[in-house]
Amino acid sequence: MNSKNGKFDFYSLLPEDLLALSDAEWEERDARVATERSRERSIRTEAIAVARKDVLRSGGVSERLADKALGPLEPSTALDHLRDFRPRDRPIRILSGSTGTGKTIAAVWWLAEHGGSRPVFVRASDYELRSRYDEAWESRWRSATGLVIDDLGGEYADRGGSFLSDFERLIDHFTENYAGLVVTTNSTAKELNARYGARIWSRLKGAARFRPINEEDRRGR
Repeated sequence: MNSKNGKFDFYSLLPEDLLALSDAEWEERDARVATERSRERSIRTEAIAVARKDVLRSGGVSERLADKALGPLEPSTALDHLRDFRPRDRPIRILSGSTGTGKTIAAVWWLAEHGGSRPVFVRASDYELRSRYDEAWESRWRSATGLVIDDLGGEYADRGGSFLSDFERLIDHFTENYAGLVVTTNSTAKELNARYGARIWSRLKGAARFRPINEEDRRGR
């Protein structure tokens, strides 16, 4: 009978050879098959995890945030607010709460799960620094299959109105294309209205669902 390193090479057995196996040999065969299948599943799972992380990293997510969002997650209100986010219903979801309530991790989790093949993550302060004439950046967010703007309200208060104009165009794009936009902020609805004005707030009210998070800072737990 076929052997390999003094043991049965069960994968090369012919049907008639299988019929000749003893009960002990069948048990050994089944154990080896189960081990091999488990190893293959582990390899596939690891490869999928690496690929998902690479997609997030290419979209602007830091390694730390990617690791946290793809790892075991504690239950949170922020996660609950994004589990039912369907862009075809309302294309924008705003998570509002104080620091440390899990908004950013939840937003990156959503990018990994539902942000498509071209997710983009950007902090509002970085978005504000991008020139409206930066064609590469505009092409990037316009082609995004999902976008997260983190910490809206934390950017420089643009008195000249350039950021407001850019932000308005972005809102219109995601509203029209249902690509899915998640915004995190420490500001309340009233504060956002005062900061960005009635024009932008009106657009957000029409296209977004505002979800307040009334939790304490989780980072010290």
